Amino acid sequence: MLIYVLNYISIYIYAIIYNFFIKFKVKKEIVRAVYIVCIIQMILLIALRSRTVGNDMVNYYNTFLSASMGYYYWDLKIEFGYKFLNWAIYKLFGNFQVLIVVMALMTICPVAYFIYKRSKNKMLSLIVYMSFNFYYYTFITLRQSAAYGIILLSYKYIEERKLIKFLLIVLLAFSFHKSALIFLPAYWLFNRKFNYKYIFLGFGCAIMIYVWRSQIASFALSLFYRDYRVVLSSALDFFVLNVAIFIMLYMFRNKVDQLDEGYNMYYMSFFIGSMLMIGTTAFTNMLRITNYFTIVLVVLFPNVLQDLKLGRFKIFANILVYTLLFRLFWFFLGGGEAQMMEYSFFWEQ
Repeated sequence: MLIYVLNYISIYIYAIIYNFFIKFKVKKEIVRAVYIVCIIQMILLIALRSRTVGNDMVNYYNTFLSASMGYYYWDLKIEFGYKFLNWAIYKLFGNFQVLIVVMALMTICPVAYFIYKRSKNKMLSLIVYMSFNFYYYTFITLRQSAAYGIILLSYKYIEERKLIKFLLIVLLAFSFHKSALIFLPAYWLFNRKFNYKYIFLGFGCAIMIYVWRSQIASFALSLFYRDYRVVLSSALDFFVLNVAIFIMLYMFRNKVDQLDEGYNMYYMSFFIGSMLMIGTTAFTNMLRITNYFTIVLVVLFPNVLQDLKLGRFKIFANILVYTLLFRLFWFFLGGGEAQMMEYSFFWEQ
């Protein structure tokens, strides 16, 4: 696990350098270069891994080899976008590692672009992305992580009210993982003014999801995860954590830049994802579905923090935030799926 820790700590070092350059008004090109180097490092760690890193990589490798089956390959029950990309890379290069590189680019580049365009503290956004396990999911969920990145590109068209372009983006994400369809209502929901009415409605829906979680999970499994089963539990950790974060961020809604129209989308998206997390009590993979909404935290959290006028408390607040994020990263790294991902490079396999 050492390489994951070193990678994470290096982002902190990049953040110190980045913020130092901004404070002393170093040329924008140099500041941008620090961000780009950071992104390249994140991509390389995913792209250079062996096919033993990640729970489903054996299945992905077997799917890649099955592209040699000719006509029968197209009968495989895999989303068409990924199936076509898999087939094209097999025919052009015949090398599974090329597919991993392409998927790494498809996963991280949209996230990096989204952060670059929308975050007021880009390096903190990357740290949030890693601390909340979004980054380390890319080692486990190859297709779905690409779908997360593609979905982030749709926020631009929600703001601009361009329905056709929004639908095309969702369709592209769907072609890599059909669970992306859950984001379809976002076009109509995110345009509404987020207020207490939706908060009460959301908590009401969360209660109903909890009561009928077994039936809802069975339906979701039949659509997206047919190889999994419903397992009822009392695990509310992720739900409680996200609700606590939402309440904290929403408390400062009047302190943020009121001219930034993106906040309404960010609050709405993160709240919806947080409410859906109640479903993890019946279906642990529900966390992967909620990520389509909660991933917006990578912009929401840093922007709220940046807009707050903390004055002399700013240094203390930053130390507290970065310390808590590191603790959260350590928690995710030491448990769950990340625990099974001992890293190795592809030339070591």
